[in-house]
Amino acid sequence: MSTLAAMAVGTAGLVSLTAGSARATESGQNGLLSSNASPKTVEEHADGTALWRSTGTPVAQDVSWSSDGSAVVWSRVDGLCGVYVSAPDLTGAWNVPHGAGVGCYGRHPAFYAGNQRLVYQGPGPTSGLGVDFSVSQLYTTAADGSDAANSHTYLLGADDSGANDTYPRVSGDLISFTRTPRSTNPDDLVPQVWVHNVKTGTTTEAVANAANADISPDGKTLVYTRPGSQDLFTANIDGTGEKQITTTGATVGHQTPVWSPDGTKIAFSDGAGTLLFDVATGAETPVPDSGTQPAWQPVNAQAPKPPTPPTSPPTTPPSTPPSTPPTTPPTTPPTSPPGTPPPHVPLVQRVAGADRFDTGVKTSRLLWPGTSENSQIHAQAVVLATGASFPDALAGGPLAAAAVGPLLLTDSATLTPETSDEISRVLVKGGTVYVLGGTSAISQHVVDTLTGRGFNVVRLGGQDRFSTSRMIAAQVERLVPAQPGEPSAAVVATGTGFADALSAGPLAALAGVPIVLSNGAVLDPDTRAFLGGKAVLPVGGPAFAALGLTPHPGTACEDLAGSDRYSTSAAVARCIAWIRASAAIAPSTFTGVATGTNYADALTGGALMGVFGDPLLLTDPAVLSGPARDILLGEQRTVGLVEIFGGTNAVSALVERQVVTVLAGRALAPMAGTDVGGSVAGGPGATLGTSTRPGALRVFRSTTAPMP
Repeated sequence: MSTLAAMAVGTAGLVSLTAGSARATESGQNGLLSSNASPKTVEEHADGTALWRSTGTPVAQDVSWSSDGSAVVWSRVDGLCGVYVSAPDLTGAWNVPHGAGVGCYGRHPAFYAGNQRLVYQGPGPTSGLGVDFSVSQLYTTAADGSDAANSHTYLLGADDSGANDTYPRVSGDLISFTRTPRSTNPDDLVPQVWVHNVKTGTTTEAVANAANADISPDGKTLVYTRPGSQDLFTANIDGTGEKQITTTGATVGHQTPVWSPDGTKIAFSDGAGTLLFDVATGAETPVPDSGTQPAWQPVNAQAPKPPTPPTSPPTTPPSTPPSTPPTTPPTTPPTSPPGTPPPHVPLVQRVAGADRFDTGVKTSRLLWPGTSENSQIHAQAVVLATGASFPDALAGGPLAAAAVGPLLLTDSATLTPETSDEISRVLVKGGTVYVLGGTSAISQHVVDTLTGRGFNVVRLGGQDRFSTSRMIAAQVERLVPAQPGEPSAAVVATGTGFADALSAGPLAALAGVPIVLSNGAVLDPDTRAFLGGKAVLPVGGPAFAALGLTPHPGTACEDLAGSDRYSTSAAVARCIAWIRASAAIAPSTFTGVATGTNYADALTGGALMGVFGDPLLLTDPAVLSGPARDILLGEQRTVGLVEIFGGTNAVSALVERQVVTVLAGRALAPMAGTDVGGSVAGGPGATLGTSTRPGALRVFRSTTAPMP
């Protein structure tokens, strides 16, 4: 598991990016449907009435209801990590304590054992300063936190299965979960649905080649998804009698299915919202104003109530749980939970490989799951650039975000082995690989190798770096077209150096626009013609000069030309923050740091930051640069994770310690696992920034000038 993955809600590992959440589908009347419209939680009846949206903090994902409907348990993603129990409106939230620091890594929690215990997904045991992110297991703890000292306990005993166990769901005495073998061979990563009987202690495989199962309230039927299919399937609890119950998977995604408490419907996500499948008629109906990760409240006054938390939990829980399950959430919940919250501790992690190619692969594994993993996000393409030089690669970051996939590096003459393996891991046969640059950048042999393995290769390479950037920009515009009546827009940065364009990449990706390269302080005629009629935003002094524009110091997004590459990078980070705030997008909870003296790690890391629309700060490799320090100081109360891209030869250990000190944060062990944590909660539309880009683009255009 990686550290990043649940940030894509904002992030795999730290707060894993695995799909969906554990939800207790207990019997009762159908109460409220909750869903995740990050950063808000939505609760409503299935017909859209009694609609309520959370405001402010906390930011919850993986919501699961108690069997009596009086409480919810969830994972927190706004910096105060861990598993929390609260009232349905998220008030009175308190952090369930966990031994060995595992509470920070809990995902997919659910009540079980009459609401007296919690099951959740976590990483491997602690080792040294970190945890084993390549291992994912199920853990159990008391719902009232009373066994905190011993709560780092395997639900299924010692970790000797040789597999990763994820995605627990509960119905009565049964817990279903997904088991995937641990292997470096993508062909081996075929998930299975297993069922654990709490009462008998038995654990059995139910369905092969299946994942994300939910158990019907009567404990007799599984509903689940299948790798390679967008439809839903059901089977008896022992795996017999399989049926495909939906037929619209070619046009509608069916993710994270969950039974209704009365067993007549199945809620699922299409990646953008929640829909209902009627078991009797087969009809599929959207739920108005909903998000992803549906969870259904059972209205069952006869069910056991959750225990009263300890008298002094980390935050104060509700003193008296409601006597009856709520049917209408409060219309104006508090903007923050009562009591004193746990301290905000930003986390700092390094992702580093043996070389630039391996670092690029490990950066990809922070987010993108393998093709056999059932998750809400999958790479739809790969962008491939040479690791030997920067010119053709500079415009690739926004393309990676638009194409929804990682940016990877390769040797120019032959396909680098680790990059080859990563392409096969994240991309299905027939998937598109965008090759940046002509044959001098990436040889025809590399293209032929990819084509021979069944990938669709699109080369974007012109006569020089400037024509290549125009070809890449045109492809971004095809993938993210301007709305009717709106002008196109572009970021402009010099192509004679790499720093300005790398800093600008996440900004362009946030707005869904391309980067176009100038020849230093000059625009060649073809580039000027390409930019004609577009709204343009220069980054760096040479780009301002090339466009004939003047920076306005102190004005957000009009001062993107600092005295050096580090101050320009900081100015871009401030511009990203201003655009997010103006577009009513939550502040960044994720920030990247990379060296400003070499391009490779910032290129692959910046492409990842662009997927989230979060900033990449450049720094002097030996000591944290002042402009980067100032941005981090300003983010001290909002950022949850800082990822340092590259090893200590690229960004020194001193810089890492300085980042931790500035943030008053905590360092994690370097990302070293081979398994990604799964998919972003809420799917790419909700959590990777694509759903926010229209608003961001409108604000972005308000800061740009028409092409002179």
